[in-house]
Amino acid sequence: RRLETWRPGADATDARYRRRAQRQRCLRPKQNISAGAKYLKQLLDKYKGDNKLALAAYNAGPAAVDAASGVPDIQETRDYVDAILKKLK
Repeated sequence: RRLETWRPGADATDARYRRRAQRQRCLRPKQNISAGAKYLKQLLDKYKGDNKLALAAYNAGPAAVDAASGVPDIQETRDYVDAILKKLK
C-alpha cells in the first residue's frame, strides 16, 4: 500500500484521488468491520463499559447521548439498542 504524503503543489486531482481511495477502503468488508469494532470499543471506553449507552452512541452519535444524559428519545435508537441487547442475552 502506497503512503500518501502532502507535497508542495499538490492539486485538486490529488485530493480527489485520496477521497476516492478512502471510499474504496470503506467498501472492503474486513476494513469496514474492523473500523466499526474499533469505534464501538472507543464508545465502550467512553461510557465505562455501559453497553446501552455505547450502542445508543453508535446509532445516534455520542453528542445525542451526552445531550440526553442517556439513551436519546429517538425511537430508531431505542429500538436498535433494545434489539442488540436482546441478542446479547
